[in-house]
Amino acid sequence: MLLLYKGENLTEQGIEYLYIYGANLFNAKINDQSISKKPFLERINWVKDNYEKIINLDIEFIKKAESKFLFAAFCLTLKNIHDDPNYRVKIPVFLDATCSGIQHLATLLLDKELAKKVNLTPQTNSDDVQDIYSEMMVDINKAINKYGILNPDYSSLAEVKLTRDILKVSIMTKVYNVITYGISEQLKNKLQPVYVDSYSEK
Repeated sequence: MLLLYKGENLTEQGIEYLYIYGANLFNAKINDQSISKKPFLERINWVKDNYEKIINLDIEFIKKAESKFLFAAFCLTLKNIHDDPNYRVKIPVFLDATCSGIQHLATLLLDKELAKKVNLTPQTNSDDVQDIYSEMMVDINKAINKYGILNPDYSSLAEVKLTRDILKVSIMTKVYNVITYGISEQLKNKLQPVYVDSYSEK
């Protein structure tokens, strides 16, 4: 893992951003939704609720993280800050970027509605995070299903339900002019082939 050379003493706002980043790395599920899609305040409070486990480097807790090694680095950083409030943080702290290509387009077009959907408009810590990928997923699945209904040769497409995770890269790179072949390769990397026994009653 790479560390910044000099590091920085974090302000109160910097600490909040560090907490948000740590919650994103763990990415716990809360009511069937990833914490990384929850308002900033919920992510900050999640770290506070799990503070003792974090600074004590609870191995079993760390192993449950989605990004285990990065979350371990976060835990070490928070432990160092706990032991020394003047500790200079050297890990990169990433904040949310929602589909940066569409963010650029929203900015160039001065499209406030689109800007809101990609989290460019001012937000407070308690505001819900917008998720354009999930929103587009619904319409993409509807279009695929409709094609399957209207074209008997591809009737199996009527039952397709692609998830946000499967579609995210394709949506993100479409803005950068990815072609149909590129999208097909992206989908192949996300999907596993299923072989059906034609003699099976199923």
